Amino acid sequence: MQTNHKETLWQAVRSRNQAGQATTRAFILDDLKQQGLRVKDFSVWLNKLIKDGSLHLEGDTILMGGESPVESPE
Repeated sequence: MQTNHKETLWQAVRSRNQAGQATTRAFILDDLKQQGLRVKDFSVWLNKLIKDGSLHLEGDTILMGGESPVESPE
């Protein structure tokens, strides 16, 4: 069941991103609640998706893909 929740979280971020809408934690949590999901493990799902490079955080905004590597000055 956990995998389905991670997929639903990823899909919520993807849908909002494609529509040009905000993808903050608050908006994504609201979207998942509207779909009837119990979101008490939201942080666990999010951290797993961040760890595998599917999503990343910039402040409170959830973004698609892994973080871009920081380029070191030459």
